[in-house]
Amino acid sequence: MYLKMLKAAAAGLVLAVSSVANAGLIEADYTDAGDNLAVSDTVSSLTWLDLSVSNDWTFANWESFIARGMGWRLATAQEVADLFNAAFPTFSAVHGAIGGVDTTDSALIQNFTDFRSLFGTTTLNGGGVDTYGLYFTANNVIRMMGASAWAGTSRIFSTNYSGSTSETSSGLYIVRNTPTTASVPEPATIAILGLGLLGLAARRTKKQ
Repeated sequence: MYLKMLKAAAAGLVLAVSSVANAGLIEADYTDAGDNLAVSDTVSSLTWLDLSVSNDWTFANWESFIARGMGWRLATAQEVADLFNAAFPTFSAVHGAIGGVDTTDSALIQNFTDFRSLFGTTTLNGGGVDTYGLYFTANNVIRMMGASAWAGTSRIFSTNYSGSTSETSSGLYIVRNTPTTASVPEPATIAILGLGLLGLAARRTKKQ
């Protein structure tokens, strides 16, 4: 009976480690503990400001609003592209090249629901259905990435945007390097340690 319990515990440990390893984008804090106004990318070690926070900011004035001394900066085009791929991992397989696409793909719609939950809503079309952000390419072209939800479809963007730098109905992609903290063991290391302890416990039980 005890051995069965140990096996169940081992299986649970493996599943828990897997979920940690695949966490990817998770809620984080902006200025206050628990405000959930930022998003941590555990793969790239970047922290993103919620788009809802920067919705009324422009490229000209964002630095006057952002919390000082925390290392925030405008994201690069490559960083935004990497975020898109992390948020919408099946997009290219479903739709190919990134652009303005109306989709009924249930997985992508769920991706957008999760994306909006993390990054908040913006006001491009109103009604709480948008999550859009602007960024500059290396050639200083304004581009937009985000999505809307309309009657069961999500429109996912990463296209040239023809608006002005004073646009205030979309957020800005603002990012910083995630601050380093005390060293935390890798999930695989935790799994090995946990399974080893379970093995020792099983061996001791057999001897008794």
